[in-house]
Amino acid sequence: MRSSTQEGRLFNVRRLVALDMGLHGPTFILIEFSLGVSVLMILGLSLIFQGFSLFGAYMFTLGINYVPFLVYALNLRKNYGDVVDMGDPDTNRLNRKYSIQQFLIFIPFFTVALAVIQWP
Repeated sequence: MRSSTQEGRLFNVRRLVALDMGLHGPTFILIEFSLGVSVLMILGLSLIFQGFSLFGAYMFTLGINYVPFLVYALNLRKNYGDVVDMGDPDTNRLNRKYSIQQFLIFIPFFTVALAVIQWP
């Protein structure tokens, strides 16, 4: 397990998913990320076909941003505790840091690029 003091400046996608699963439970997170992918992508395509091309494309890319989260959630659903120790005092600091940085999800393809760079 990697210590939170060794974290880089940007969030680690895998650890963010593990933190979310530790806080909210794996079932809730799998539902959230599944809906994030499907609803945002369907909404984006719907908006594109209705003539709102720019906003629709943006919504579609937000759906794509959720794909790495969903992949990690599926991989970690049984052993997310191996990635993040929820009893570790540094976990609260890490959770605050990640809570702030989650706004980077709104940048198209950001989490996809970050997940590709960080893939083990």
